[in-house]
Amino acid sequence: MTEHRSIGEEEVERERSLFREALELFPITLTVDELIRTQLPDFSDACDVEPWKRAVRELRAHGLLRLDDKAVVPTMAAVRAYELFDQ
Repeated sequence: MTEHRSIGEEEVERERSLFREALELFPITLTVDELIRTQLPDFSDACDVEPWKRAVRELRAHGLLRLDDKAVVPTMAAVRAYELFDQ
């Protein structure tokens, strides 16, 4: 049986995946495209990356990620919260 998820759930899962990857890699940083590629194993020019880019924008809008030049960097508040809750 195939699990059906709403668009909202898919968006949250994309944000969660990207955020977790950025936090786990930190202090290593990636560009937006590189970060997205970590989530799309079959990445190609045909992939629809717009929902993933929107997820990065949402995380930035909520103060969880920032862009440093072209690198995606978790904010220090996000890093500290991750440290506190991951223990």
